[in-house]
Amino acid sequence: MYEDTYLGTGDSSVQLVQDIDLPNVGLNPDLGNLIRLHRPIEDWRDVVHKTLPYSNYWHVKNYIRDEDQARNQYVAMPAPMESGLISYREAFQFAISVGFQGVICTEHYGGDGLSVTAANQDYLRRHVLPKRDSYALGTSLVAQGRQAPAAVPAR
Repeated sequence: MYEDTYLGTGDSSVQLVQDIDLPNVGLNPDLGNLIRLHRPIEDWRDVVHKTLPYSNYWHVKNYIRDEDQARNQYVAMPAPMESGLISYREAFQFAISVGFQGVICTEHYGGDGLSVTAANQDYLRRHVLPKRDSYALGTSLVAQGRQAPAAVPAR
């Protein structure tokens, strides 16, 4: 997802996947691209609930955000995942409930991106992702991860 494109809202992104209607076509809900805007934005929770059932890849990054709606002033700055606007604990809890098992790519724009990205990975492993295989996984609306190849009939 990327701002000011066809994939710039939760609704338009889901509509694209539904229009294509192939099981291996899913979304990459890069929420950070949407919350970093210096203008009013769609609530990140709404985007999560709309897009994660259709997602099979996920760029994760976070921003802090300050809004003064009365003055029409909006400011966003890069932040580590654990301290930004998006609660990734909440987002991943929902993602697992709708069957997300795709690739996760941590990102960060600002400061020492390599160190923050490593800290983001550690945060996911220690505080967000399930620690055991016994978690309840929901059913995704798109194919997840590597799919087994179809059997090829012998000639």
